[in-house]
Amino acid sequence: MCAKSLLLVFGIILSLAHLSSCQTWEKFKKKHIVDTQSINCDHVMNNSLFIVSGHCKKLNTFIVSQAATVQAICSSVPGHSNVSSSTRFQLINCIRRSNVTPLVHITLKGKVM
Repeated sequence: MCAKSLLLVFGIILSLAHLSSCQTWEKFKKKHIVDTQSINCDHVMNNSLFIVSGHCKKLNTFIVSQAATVQAICSSVPGHSNVSSSTRFQLINCIRRSNVTPLVHITLKGKVM
């Protein structure tokens, strides 16, 4: 993938964090930033973070970087706007291979179901 494509994808990913007013930096970091290239997509995509309204998220893009590096880029932009950077990042696209929603423990009134 060429550098311009990487920057475009990175900008899109970072802008997604701004689209949701209820997504915090911590949640964005858990969903999209990893510090290693060797992640197990099958395992990661079964995390409850990737189940939205009872449906499995089919694709998630991870930025391989230290969180502080990404946060420094984002913090220099005021308000809700797209972010682009000349810094190069490796991206990992995890694609869910199964439509089966993994079992997730839900706590209701103190009972694990």
